[in-house]
Amino acid sequence: MQHLHKHLRLFEDDELEIRVTGSAHVFLMDEDNYRSYREGDDFDYYGGLVRRSPLRMRAPRAGPWHLVVEQAEPGSPLDVVVQLIQG
Repeated sequence: MQHLHKHLRLFEDDELEIRVTGSAHVFLMDEDNYRSYREGDDFDYYGGLVRRSPLRMRAPRAGPWHLVVEQAEPGSPLDVVVQLIQG
């Protein structure tokens, strides 16, 4: 499964701004859920289908996180820009 992956260390007031040029699935997950995602199992996440950019989101708690962006429409070009806005 192809995806953009970014491992992040987020703090309480940090915010992510994700800009995409098309539709994309955006998932913010902890370590256990990212492992389940990679293994093709069910997983929990924050985010979802993004059709309009930008998406702004915060992690529910400080710590290590995995941000995954997948193309929602196979074959369509997808450009992604992720910016961390530190609180």
